[in-house]
Amino acid sequence: MLIILGASKRYTDEVFFISRYQKNTVPLKYFVVDSNKAEVPVSFYNWQLLAAEPNFEKYKRVQRVVQQKTDPETRKKTFKVSFVGLPGTEWITETRLKQFKADFD
Repeated sequence: MLIILGASKRYTDEVFFISRYQKNTVPLKYFVVDSNKAEVPVSFYNWQLLAAEPNFEKYKRVQRVVQQKTDPETRKKTFKVSFVGLPGTEWITETRLKQFKADFD
């Protein structure tokens, strides 16, 4: 898992994966795919790539709450959220959402 330093000299929040590399260049050029397995149309040098921690779950940040629902029996709330740099959404508990907020503050 990688985080990429783009032309703007800032790292992105999106996570990428190395799909292949070009051996006949010095330094090596790496080609990456995003988390949807879509090929990124440019290549990168190793100094533009930063290895993400294998357990990057603890660094995920909630981008927005998409939907909310309450269990009629337990009255507990769950939230469908999207995360910064990751595709799709995920249902999380209110407690977990508060943990994300606390980690962000």
